[in-house]
Amino acid sequence: TTAETLIADLDGVLSARVDGGGAVRLGDRGWVVDWMVATESGWQMVADAGTARRHLVERAPGVETVVRVEGGPVVHRAFVAADRDGVPVVVVEARNDSPHAVGLAFMIRSLTDGTPLPAIEWTGRDTGEAVLRIGDEATAVLPEPAAVSGADDDESLVQTPSEPATSAFPVEGAIAGVTRVALVRPLPHTLTTRIAVSPDAPVSPTDVADAEAVARGWARHSRGGGRVELPEPVLNDLVAASRAQLLLAARSDRPDAGVGAAVVDARLADGLRAMGQDRLAAGLGARRLAQLDRKGFVDDGSAGPVAATGATLQILGGAAAGLEVDEVEDWLPEVSGMLVALDKAQGRSGTSDTWESFWIEAGRRGAERVLRLVGQDDAADQVRARRSPDTDDGPVGLLAALGGRGVGASSWSLMVSARAEIHQGRWPDEQLRWLVAATEATGVVPLAADDHLVAAELVALWRDLGAVEGSDGSIAMLPAVRSRWLGHALEAHDIPVGSGTVGFAIRWHGERPALLWESHGIEGVTLTCPGLDPGWSTREAKGDALLALPALDGDAGGSRT
Repeated sequence: TTAETLIADLDGVLSARVDGGGAVRLGDRGWVVDWMVATESGWQMVADAGTARRHLVERAPGVETVVRVEGGPVVHRAFVAADRDGVPVVVVEARNDSPHAVGLAFMIRSLTDGTPLPAIEWTGRDTGEAVLRIGDEATAVLPEPAAVSGADDDESLVQTPSEPATSAFPVEGAIAGVTRVALVRPLPHTLTTRIAVSPDAPVSPTDVADAEAVARGWARHSRGGGRVELPEPVLNDLVAASRAQLLLAARSDRPDAGVGAAVVDARLADGLRAMGQDRLAAGLGARRLAQLDRKGFVDDGSAGPVAATGATLQILGGAAAGLEVDEVEDWLPEVSGMLVALDKAQGRSGTSDTWESFWIEAGRRGAERVLRLVGQDDAADQVRARRSPDTDDGPVGLLAALGGRGVGASSWSLMVSARAEIHQGRWPDEQLRWLVAATEATGVVPLAADDHLVAAELVALWRDLGAVEGSDGSIAMLPAVRSRWLGHALEAHDIPVGSGTVGFAIRWHGERPALLWESHGIEGVTLTCPGLDPGWSTREAKGDALLALPALDGDAGGSRT
């Protein structure tokens, strides 16, 4: 696959996309920062080498592309970092891990053959750096000497500096009317060089953090929310990468996957809640509230105002548990208006539209949560009475609704299918095998244009493995258990579910599991543990119990039959 991977800073101010060969595109600009490597055999585009491998840098939104040359690898990285003043910049760097010196060319290349680049001008600095201005679209700064050449094809581009250049930049110069400009320099063994690209003022590449420091920052911000500890190390790594990707998506522009921006926000918000990012999720809902029309519908620019309105209520209902009551009370006029709008919409169309029916039910459940949290139990009971017992507003219902809308076997729908399996007590073996294989093939978790939705569903899936809320409000801990987990310690802490949290630990007395559990904010709710003992349940907020001997299948999917 040649799917691009999104990189950005933590605040989502600056973003770019990296393709399978390491070429970096800022926003919607008509050019990329590509790269070439020269050995004794000559110059070669990395994208044409056939040996490039890529992966995320420490599971954060930074991409490492490795290409093998004669004798060893050359490592290319692209990530977004901030300078000392907090100004974000795209950093593109290359390190020579081969035993021999190579030539390196950072190449600014037009995405369309025959379409010239903006005029490129450069000037030198007293520090030895060179500043390139790419029309009025961006600036780029190199810290070391390099030679400059321009051409309309790759072969001609590198003929001008036929050997890796050692000369410094001219004090100033310009190139115009070409589709490619190369910045060429030698790269000795073990050395690293980089270029810093900014849409605004130039930023020195020596003033920004390295990729590992950026990854540590993402890791700190990705922690929080519930913690689920299961003996699934590969899946755990994928989830860790997805948490960072989800934070990135929530702060950046992203495609609506053909279902509308509000629906996308609702899926992201579900994953954000699993991370304890209720305020960020609430911000997505607040943005949609600003799009309310006079009839009480959310107009997100899609052709589905009913779905957009239900999705917005679902966001608010999920995020409300993590906010102060007075903050949630501010939503009540809009929530009431949206409920009236959904009631009217259902009265007009009935329940024949699976997609709209799903989001009407999801919206009502979200509204009920909001009303109960602010103490309006009578109003919440009235909303509950209007909910349909035949429509599941979780992953099972969403999967059916996606099918009714004609959304085929996308990577997103496969992840929704995986979550639906867990909610029904089955291990999603087929879907997760596909995910692991696809990730190994691409080297990164994002798989396609809907990678932000894949990340959100995967983060929520990991929470689901710890606990899920049923349509009747009950909480199922460990809804799907693999036979290979038996005998292992299984734990979850502060899983956000319903209007509160639940945590548990499984220890083993011989072949029988002992369950210790504790919940908050969901007093009186029925708790179960169907993956280990379908017959056990309690309404106690905390306690311990010795469960029955598990009866699991042979681990084709590894869950209870």
